[in-house]
Amino acid sequence: GNLIINATESIDIVGTTTPDGQGPSGLSASVISGATGDAGDILILTQRLTARDGGAIIASNFGTGQTGFVKVNASELIELLGNESSSINVSAGVDATGQSGALEISTQRLIIEDGSSILAVTFGEADAADVLIRATDSVTISGSNAENSFSSAITTESLFFPEFRGQGNAGLGRGGDIEIRTGALNLSNEGVLSSAATGLGASGNINLFIDDSIEIDNAGISTTSEQSSGGQIAISAGNIRLLNDGDITTNVNVGQGGGGNIAIQSDFIIVLDDSDILAFALEGIGGEIDLSQTILFSQNLNPVVEGL
Repeated sequence: GNLIINATESIDIVGTTTPDGQGPSGLSASVISGATGDAGDILILTQRLTARDGGAIIASNFGTGQTGFVKVNASELIELLGNESSSINVSAGVDATGQSGALEISTQRLIIEDGSSILAVTFGEADAADVLIRATDSVTISGSNAENSFSSAITTESLFFPEFRGQGNAGLGRGGDIEIRTGALNLSNEGVLSSAATGLGASGNINLFIDDSIEIDNAGISTTSEQSSGGQIAISAGNIRLLNDGDITTNVNVGQGGGGNIAIQSDFIIVLDDSDILAFALEGIGGEIDLSQTILFSQNLNPVVEGL
């Protein structure tokens, strides 16, 4: 069934349910492996939402059927922190079918730290959920988990693992698209904004509409596809700063799929300290990089398109 929560002031989801920390406490609408049916939807309305130290919101289908959507509307703040298990995620298993439900976030400020994540993932033929974020003030993705190096992230993934070999629908789905509309986007200290596909599916696209500034400091925005076409990255922002190996990249590792295009519109871009803008395809055609709608200031940047 569906899960609907309307909390006037705040919601706190804290900790795990198992000694090893692998069982998150939280809110869930799920179908387990071997079951048949569609997963329910999750709708949350509040002022402030915090998930910390393993607290999570999960919509998943590891049986046969469709995955539900997750919609979180927190008028003031959403923060995910503590470790990599603190998350909001929509997951579709190998046997899940149809289009995964969307993951939609609306708030004033969104903060993701300590390896926490907003995640949409598929392991089968169903496409991963699209991620839609509206934050009127800012989105911050910063840091990683010091114990295992999981990066704080907003990501969509289509994943294939060797143990899935022989299951014909494994890894066929597409990574979901990511769209963020906010005043300022800040990525730092290994924070990640990405879409990836490790099977035969394509990675999703990333579309950013930022009223003021984007700062990427020792962090990255990327789309990566192992065997299919790379996702596009389209950015519209007031200004953009890439610092300390801050990167914007698209990549296809194997096969003739093209690397995704990168298109940036902004008043100016400042690129320093070994930062890069790169569209790469190992065997296919590298994507195009369009900086015609901005002014570039750089130490050593060489916007690179690599591929045949």
